[in-house]
Amino acid sequence: MGPVAYWIGCFVLGGIPFALLIGKAKGIDIREVGSRNIGATNLGRSLGLSWGVLAFFLDAGKGLVAVLVGSALLRAEVIGGSSSTLVIGAAAAIFGHCYPVYLRFRGGKGVATAAGALCGLHPLLCAVLLGVWVVVVGLTRTIGVGSCAAAIVACLIGTDFAVGSNLAPIEGTQSTGMFLIVLGGLVLFRHRSNIRDYFTPNEAGSNN
Repeated sequence: MGPVAYWIGCFVLGGIPFALLIGKAKGIDIREVGSRNIGATNLGRSLGLSWGVLAFFLDAGKGLVAVLVGSALLRAEVIGGSSSTLVIGAAAAIFGHCYPVYLRFRGGKGVATAAGALCGLHPLLCAVLLGVWVVVVGLTRTIGVGSCAAAIVACLIGTDFAVGSNLAPIEGTQSTGMFLIVLGGLVLFRHRSNIRDYFTPNEAGSNN
């Protein structure tokens, strides 16, 4: 069995819109309220923090499960490949969340699913990026800014891994480095409207 079927499975898994499903079960369509995003943040703002946290962990679980299942399949030699197979599977799950086939490819921003996937691939690095996210969110009180800051750090560390310069105090493979660059770029792209709004002066002349 080749890895392509595994990658497709990861993409399909990543597309499950947990926040949207929870909202529907509670009687609202989060595509019509708040930011209209189908992610955990919008659900939390619409229904309350506890529901947002639940959706976050479910979305993170998609990325983590994709990596754990892939690892098990590799060990059992059900699929061929190497660690790069897992990296592509993790990326497929994240892209599945951002561009779900069930919702005409209109999905969330991928942060939670990326966190879960990275936890499976490189727990220490996940902890570092989570620390960046927590610090920046604590300083700015803005989740989007924290996500963008973590994405930028991911790109920088990923570049270090990819070119083998060994500047970062964390070790990683070239494939992990490429994953981080793609991941960070995707998160920044999905947050482009937030970035634009943050740097656009409001009526009082200050930034949002």
